[in-house]
Amino acid sequence: MRVKKINATSMTVAEGAHMLSISLRQMKRIKKRYRKQGPMGLLHQRRGKLGNRRYESSLKNHVLTLLQCQYEGFGPTLAAEMLKEIDGIPISRETLRQWMRQDSIRYKKRRQRKKPHQSRSRRACFGELIQVDGSPHAWFEDRGPECGLIVFIDDATSALVALHFVEHESLSAYVKTLRGYIERQGCPMALCSDKHSVFHIGAKEAVSGTGETQYGRMLKELGIELICAHTPQAKGRVARVNRSLQDRLVKDAACKYQ
Repeated sequence: MRVKKINATSMTVAEGAHMLSISLRQMKRIKKRYRKQGPMGLLHQRRGKLGNRRYESSLKNHVLTLLQCQYEGFGPTLAAEMLKEIDGIPISRETLRQWMRQDSIRYKKRRQRKKPHQSRSRRACFGELIQVDGSPHAWFEDRGPECGLIVFIDDATSALVALHFVEHESLSAYVKTLRGYIERQGCPMALCSDKHSVFHIGAKEAVSGTGETQYGRMLKELGIELICAHTPQAKGRVARVNRSLQDRLVKDAACKYQ
């Protein structure tokens, strides 16, 4: 409508450029096209054409071949990281997601939570609360025996502060992991764990003792509070990290050391 007014001389070119928030030269070009082509001259000149920043079809086919063979089962985020790090092909994860959808390449997606839970507020400072969990898994696939990974994650920042591969979850394994963390970062204010026998006495009516495990007594002497979660959701951050590590670490190692 404004271009029509300019063409009818009821509005100056400068006024039209100001109202459309474009330059005076661009307004003159639009007016010239409108006079020659009518309303069709107002359409963008590259409408319906391929973009200048599009990827070559040969590169797309090469990437799709890698996704189906070398990176089979990888999600778009991890695949984009591997393509850039190993193959030197920088492609955004959103582009990969679109290509995978168009080519019907399937990958494992996160499962939706069946029952929503109220998220607990994060602690205010780094080191105020450390979430602890062990994750038995075939971390090395067929290249080594099945083992466990002890994970320490900071509640305030979700930073991984300690990772330790062990044969199985035991008192000595958790002691070594905690000692390594304290030597690097100092004592945390509290540890949050599940009710594994290392942290919690399962007997309902213990006839002797203080009701604390050896690990619990050790934390008490260090001035570290031990919090045993009653539900998995209470330590959900470290549980989600474990699922991510089981997916990403295994696939990353398979790509680099195959």
